[in-house]
Amino acid sequence: IDPTWGGGYGIKAYKNRYWMTYIGGDTKGYEQGVLKIGLASTDQAVGQAHTWKTTSKPILTPMDKDRGWWENLTLYKSSVLWDSTQTLGKPFVMFYNAGGVNPTTKVKGERVGIALSDNMKRWTRYPGNPILNHEGGITGDAVVQRMGDLWVMFYFSAFRPGVIHNAFNTFCCSYDLINWTDWTGEPLIFPSEPYDNQFAHKSSVIYHEGVVYHFYCAVNKDDQRGIALATSTSMGRSTLRFPQPDTPTSVRVDSLLTNGWQSWLERDTVSSQTAIGQAEAIEALPKAGWQSVRLPHNWDTYHGARRLRHGNLHGTAWYKRSLDTPANLSGKRCLLYFEGVGSYATVFVNGRQVGHHRGGRTTFTLDITDALRPSGSNALLVKAEHPAFITDLPWVCGGCSGESGFSEGSQPLGIHRPVHLILADEARVLPFGVHLWNEAGSIKTDGASTQVRTTVHSDSKAPRQLELVSRLVDAFNVQRARAVDTFTLQPGQTRTLPQVLELKTAPERWSTDKPYLYTLITLIKENGKVIDEVKTPYGFRTVRWPNPNGTGDGRFYLNEQPLFINGICEYEHQLGNSHAFTAEQIASRIDQCKAAGFNAFREAHQPHNLRYTQALDKDGLLQWSQLSAHIWYDTPAFREQFLASLEEWIVERRNSPSIVMWGLQNESSLPAAFAATCTEL
Repeated sequence: IDPTWGGGYGIKAYKNRYWMTYIGGDTKGYEQGVLKIGLASTDQAVGQAHTWKTTSKPILTPMDKDRGWWENLTLYKSSVLWDSTQTLGKPFVMFYNAGGVNPTTKVKGERVGIALSDNMKRWTRYPGNPILNHEGGITGDAVVQRMGDLWVMFYFSAFRPGVIHNAFNTFCCSYDLINWTDWTGEPLIFPSEPYDNQFAHKSSVIYHEGVVYHFYCAVNKDDQRGIALATSTSMGRSTLRFPQPDTPTSVRVDSLLTNGWQSWLERDTVSSQTAIGQAEAIEALPKAGWQSVRLPHNWDTYHGARRLRHGNLHGTAWYKRSLDTPANLSGKRCLLYFEGVGSYATVFVNGRQVGHHRGGRTTFTLDITDALRPSGSNALLVKAEHPAFITDLPWVCGGCSGESGFSEGSQPLGIHRPVHLILADEARVLPFGVHLWNEAGSIKTDGASTQVRTTVHSDSKAPRQLELVSRLVDAFNVQRARAVDTFTLQPGQTRTLPQVLELKTAPERWSTDKPYLYTLITLIKENGKVIDEVKTPYGFRTVRWPNPNGTGDGRFYLNEQPLFINGICEYEHQLGNSHAFTAEQIASRIDQCKAAGFNAFREAHQPHNLRYTQALDKDGLLQWSQLSAHIWYDTPAFREQFLASLEEWIVERRNSPSIVMWGLQNESSLPAAFAATCTEL
């Protein structure tokens, strides 16, 4: 293929034939067994599929007498450069990657080397191989192009020590095809999108009519694979999407309830809290006039923009859909996990009230198993209320608090965040039941001691003899620490089990430059069989601010290094669908903040969708999370609900490495004694 950058990229014939190298082996499966490099050619048009003629023997194998130590296990992908200038004395230069163990360091990895030929049939290895080596992980799939007097090699790396990305595309440059200088900036392509969040690798890059087209293999965390494209100039968006992944076969099944909802809005300007849960309200619901909606959904599309007396839309929103009873419920519990319903939620299954929640910015989970029919369809009904003159929640609209027209912090009306149907064992980890942290001084240069608390519950009718396994794995899914304990759960019992994870080597630190995340895999086992599994991301980092010991140093320290905080405050609003954001919209907002140069993010002024925190953890922005009391009602009901919401807010976010501050108020003053109670909690 023509290697000229910006050239025609045409396939050239040598001796009236077209040539290809390829890998193959005698074992079925993807890259299984010992692989060798073969050669094939054709004199037919390559634009039409047909069988090429192969040679009788491979042209390179890991058993050849002249093989190097770096290729003594197997050979991988190859690409051939036709160098008309014969930089290395031969016209054909094959770049190929191979697996081998370094005899000095004992490190196993994939590295890139070259072989030379003057006729495409007989190849000689370069004696100075490998020419590109990162000593660990994968370096491979090189494709070389010519930019003026410079050679540029596009390649991918994976599982490279010290790099947070599983697999990514990058490049290096050379004047002589032997000595290569790596690009040390951000990778050209790395896992960042829902379709490539597992691997983004294997480059094919062309420059055409002023635009760089970077084609690559995209693999998501559902192990779906496709060809993705990145361009140097915006070319719009592809309408092609991966199909909905198969329902996971894990012991805990989590399904989003996005479609199939109908909603009806009952507008009012006075409190309807007295009607919560009353059967009469359900009987009075209309039979017609319901609107088909998709979750997340919010009836308040940012009502405050109208600058009316009430900065919020007040009323009661009803949502309904059918829900099939899961098959094989024996020994299982069926749970509804609501990420956010504003501002009061009451949930009914088959006309039976199964739960109620106050506060639209924190999550709640309800066990609906006993309300389900043995089989078939069930009626799910959710009542979402945001009445006027709320006095037990910390953020209300101006028309309800003497600030007419005030709309800052508009509150949602509806199921404004996703809803999940979860099928789990009767003995299971409770929602947000895994807590891990590091005490001061526990992260050291030779390891770390990490505290873990796991809260479990049983709905079984008999005692259960169980095993709790906590596995901490790194970004490459390699286990770094493990703890195992046996325990007994009595019927209806809830227990919090302590463990300590001991890392034998210094953990990678989470920082704004390198937001490295580990994953804690929590398993509950019975008789050797896993019956529940929960995964919790975690980052190791230390925070110090202000500097103690009376030094007067007011700087912020992250991992014992001073860091200038350049932050932005963001409201969870957008005209038209305020609060009801998709995961893609949230990721886009954080991407905008990071692209603008900010390294810190403040929630204004209530807990945002948890996907904000997940994105901040992943992208390396510090977070100031808030549950602010903009309006303070000095009543027992307000104090009680504020503490309840505060506990939910912290438990949901307590494992996040990005959170360095918790905010209790905004433009208001909590009584000092109550603020101290909140801080202690």
